[in-house]
Amino acid sequence: MHGIDLAALSGPGPDVDAIVTAIALHGVVVMRGQTINPSEQLRVAAFFGPLLAERSRAVPRRPEVRYETDAGGDAAAPRRVFFNEQWHADLSWADVDPPVTMLAAEAVERGCAETQFADMRGAYAALDEGTRTRIDGWKAVHHVEMSRWVRHGAPMSRQPGWARVLARRVRALTQHVRLAMQFTRRGMQVRLPPIPPWPGIAVPVVQVDPGSGDRFIRLGDHAWTIQGMADSIGPRALVELERMIVEAAPVLHHEWQPGDVVMFDNRTLLHRREPGVHARVRRLRRIVLWPRRGDGLEEPRVN
Repeated sequence: MHGIDLAALSGPGPDVDAIVTAIALHGVVVMRGQTINPSEQLRVAAFFGPLLAERSRAVPRRPEVRYETDAGGDAAAPRRVFFNEQWHADLSWADVDPPVTMLAAEAVERGCAETQFADMRGAYAALDEGTRTRIDGWKAVHHVEMSRWVRHGAPMSRQPGWARVLARRVRALTQHVRLAMQFTRRGMQVRLPPIPPWPGIAVPVVQVDPGSGDRFIRLGDHAWTIQGMADSIGPRALVELERMIVEAAPVLHHEWQPGDVVMFDNRTLLHRREPGVHARVRRLRRIVLWPRRGDGLEEPRVN
């Protein structure tokens, strides 16, 4: 999109509405040449909906803004980079489906890894009628740790017991109260960091976008099995279906430039970091936007 200066936005209005409409129509919106710091990004993101408080890698004193860092001395980056290279949707395992993610380029070198987007509406449209009939009614179980263990053999922390869940809830609530006190005066809504339910959230594989009425596929790397299938069958059936839909999906390749801000539909798209590019610095600031009242997505999903 051209002609929008995000740092100059003072509140919801025609420019914000135009961005929302463009995301609904096209899935990905790129705004180049933006000069927006973490505080301004936080302020602008709040015009689009409630913000998620991140658990880790947050910008100092701004827990809603999280760093996505590929290089530059981050010792934990290689393991995270591997998971970011898998097709996924942000927080697809949460109790409410986050509709939009905002990425801002803080430091990017020429030739750094792209962000790639796969259109799941186009993927569903490309399926043959037999596959559509077969997967109608399927539910994929999403859980961030289970999926990494089942799909990739990654170590998994022990299954959380009641004491551990309670402790995490208390920490999250403490953070939430502090954030609410800090941001409510400025009209911002902040959501508790989600805790993955065990063994995951059952999400319909075929969904209907409430805005357009288009059908799309809801999968990604955080899904680990198909509900109701045997453990020896479900994960394999899910991975095979995901491979099929990604091969059929139209894919957008975004090459990062300094000043880029990208907002995308986190529900009807899967995204990933371009695999295999590790030598160039790419530091992005991520904000996850939560549903607003009336958009048809605010109802909690059940385990």
